[in-house]
Amino acid sequence: VWSFQKKQTDLLIAFYKHRITKLETAMQEAQQALVSQDNRSSSAESIPYREAGFGSLGQGGRGLQGRRTPRDSYN
Repeated sequence: VWSFQKKQTDLLIAFYKHRITKLETAMQEAQQALVSQDNRSSSAESIPYREAGFGSLGQGGRGLQGRRTPRDSYN
């Protein structure tokens, strides 16, 4: 029983280490994307936000239209 539990614990630890590595890579890629976006936006400061691409944030920009929040249901 102890050997089985140890093996399962080792597998779980290996799984989470792999997952952490993948998440760290994704976070670094996102940070690099933000840096490059900041560099582009600082070079185009005279362009309004919506023309610079900030108005079209995909689901983040459009996903909440028409949805009700819990606060809306109390009004």
